[in-house]
Amino acid sequence: MAIQAKRAELLSLDSLLFDNNIKLSILVPKPTEKITENVSSYALSKMIKILTQNGVSCVSGDPIFALAMTMTPLSEGMTTTIPQQSYTNYDINLYVGNMITGDMYGSCRMGIMGIGNPPEATAINAISSISNNTEIQMMIKTSREKIISWYDKNSRTFISLVESLVALNKYSPALG
Repeated sequence: MAIQAKRAELLSLDSLLFDNNIKLSILVPKPTEKITENVSSYALSKMIKILTQNGVSCVSGDPIFALAMTMTPLSEGMTTTIPQQSYTNYDINLYVGNMITGDMYGSCRMGIMGIGNPPEATAINAISSISNNTEIQMMIKTSREKIISWYDKNSRTFISLVESLVALNKYSPALG
């Protein structure tokens, strides 16, 4: 009963759910001087789109697993075209991991380039070039299998802990 109540409490649109009820948060680059709030928001939308294309549907909670994206500007310049535009080359890393243990279940890296004015448009154009390619698909598939394996190995421990807390009438910790 406590587990069902917790599941109902966790329903929101802040994270993503694999089939088999495995929850996945999305972490994107924090806004900085080079990566604005709009760029971070666009990166979040892009990651949601890619995960959805790989069979992940939007739902809930405060899960321990995350898809994280880093975006590092490597070089900048101006095009030789008329009108001139800014360009930036970025190093993009995507990885899925356990936020508690620090275990990484899958990763991939790519170099992308964005062109545009102002510089914010350069970053957004670069993110838009990220495609749901075979490397990303395999990373998500492999990560999903490793997360399911993690749950298979640890589910008895969680159930025992919740049952112990319920037996002691400690319902709040049993739900958390």
